Amino acid sequence: MSICHVALGSNLGNRRANLTAAIELVGKLPGTRVLRLSRFVETQPVGGPGGQGPFLNAAAALETSLPPRILLDKLHDIERLLGRVRRELWGERTIDLDILLWGDARVDEPDLVIPHPAMHYRRFVLEPLVEIAADVRHPAGWTIADLWRRVNRRPYYLAITGPMGVGKTTLARELAGRLGATFIEEQFDAERLGRLYSGNRTESGPLQDGFLASRRSLLAQSRWVDQPPRWIVSDFWFAQSLAYAEVIGDATKAAAHRDAVRSAGGDVIEPTLVVWLDAPPQDLAARVAERGRDFEAAVDLNFLAALRDGYAHALTDRDAPPVHRARATTLADLVAELLVVAAAIES
Repeated sequence: MSICHVALGSNLGNRRANLTAAIELVGKLPGTRVLRLSRFVETQPVGGPGGQGPFLNAAAALETSLPPRILLDKLHDIERLLGRVRRELWGERTIDLDILLWGDARVDEPDLVIPHPAMHYRRFVLEPLVEIAADVRHPAGWTIADLWRRVNRRPYYLAITGPMGVGKTTLARELAGRLGATFIEEQFDAERLGRLYSGNRTESGPLQDGFLASRRSLLAQSRWVDQPPRWIVSDFWFAQSLAYAEVIGDATKAAAHRDAVRSAGGDVIEPTLVVWLDAPPQDLAARVAERGRDFEAAVDLNFLAALRDGYAHALTDRDAPPVHRARATTLADLVAELLVVAAAIES
């Protein structure tokens, strides 16, 4: 028997009756029983076409002997039985049933990803879920209560990160403008970076220390005590130097830098969410060459490939904050995607 958690939502017809009928049918599935059900929470629709009515959302804890794929198929059967018709993304629906968590298991299939890839920042998911599963741990290590506290912390803060050449600054500046957010831009020492990229590894320590000090100042909690903005967007993540430390430092120096990052992290605002941008090394190299910065002239494909791996390690580490891995590739689509993410955090 496995313990799993499911999200329920409805914004068409008799919403309360739809949720009640759905949970009754779930409890009648073979080898399945409902352990806990949250109260019903009214929320505003996020990301879909305009003109929709508000949702009623809930969360349930189930005990089941069904495997994840079979349970998902059964949940879709219940949706069809209760009149759901899938016409458009994030459209109105009589009932929506999503698997959120399956203990500490991970599933990654084309139409089934567990944990649900957006559950950790969607307010309409977390609000009912925290009521019945506050101490339950997401496989990444956070409790549901941790995630709920994060989306309730002010100011809201999106940290855009990813390897050089991926378009962090352009996206962060555009997104900040659309959100009416305070934009914080990374500061760097171009001369030292140029020497490092050209092979002078003695610059590694001073550069890492300099970045850490700069980010600590830019993100200091004390900056946001009086009249904090509603939103902050930065074109860096406070701990992204961990990715570089894997590439340009030896193991001992990388471990020391990790300790320094942990120590300094208590003084800065935590991101509500880190947005991870990525692209193939060939695309990164083309973009780095296109922007024509002299200090990046020595950056090659091998360095960029290793840097991508460094980001992947840092952003999937147990110490990493909640991450949204961006799916869109064009600037316009990325902005649209992250505006939906921001709405899900707020709504």
